[in-house]
Amino acid sequence: MALELKILVTWGNGFIWKKLINRLKENNISFISFKWDLLKKEQIESYFTKYNIKEVIHLVGTFSWDFDQQMKLNFQTTKNILEIWKDFWLRKIIYTSTWAIYWEPKNNESVESDPSNPNTFYWLSKKLTEELIKYYSENFWIQSIILRFPNVYWEWNNKWVIYHFMRQINEDWIITLQGDGSQWRNFLHVDDAVTSIISSINYQKNNIFNISNPICITLNDLIELLKTKYSFEVKYIKSENNLQFLYLNIDKAKRELGFEPKFKNIKI
Repeated sequence: MALELKILVTWGNGFIWKKLINRLKENNISFISFKWDLLKKEQIESYFTKYNIKEVIHLVGTFSWDFDQQMKLNFQTTKNILEIWKDFWLRKIIYTSTWAIYWEPKNNESVESDPSNPNTFYWLSKKLTEELIKYYSENFWIQSIILRFPNVYWEWNNKWVIYHFMRQINEDWIITLQGDGSQWRNFLHVDDAVTSIISSINYQKNNIFNISNPICITLNDLIELLKTKYSFEVKYIKSENNLQFLYLNIDKAKRELGFEPKFKNIKI
């Protein structure tokens, strides 16, 4: 006999996953973490059968420079879930995507209706995954919520800009910065990222949301913030990514999800 209904949470490590499972426990939300191989469909099916899964929070993804690896972990894992999903009449997927699918925004900020123009393989893999989710949602009556995050940070994180800056400081006391540092970026605290996921559990429509901190700073501003605690040099190199503004408008998430970021200033 299947156990009580549970939410399946993918990705067995990572700082967003760690924060999310703690918040799910605090809110007495029944869940199970998927700890097997999402590239093996029979293992996914086993979880769906055993635990009566009806909803999935899908956190798996990679920022690898290898396009094949990106397509495996960003696209194929999602495809496997959705193919099993339609056979089990599951009802909702919450997918954590990225602001990286946008190109240079209109009026210096990106809204969910803006066109997506990926200019790297990573961005392309995330865009294709979003399109796959929308296809299944429209054709197999699966509710989908896509959350587009900027750089997510926390003192224990192991990815994104702040982590790489801190790693370089600890290793060489030199930060290597692509471009001149005038690029504007959003940063999102992990607690606010998790809040948006929790809010999406009770949301009952198909939708895409930008989730971010409304404060936008330049990378040079971030470096100056780091200099208040650490001593290091900065090496500027040519950038292959010429995006000047990556700034997410979160009005829709405020209106629909009731999302309001708690951490408006970056805490280093």
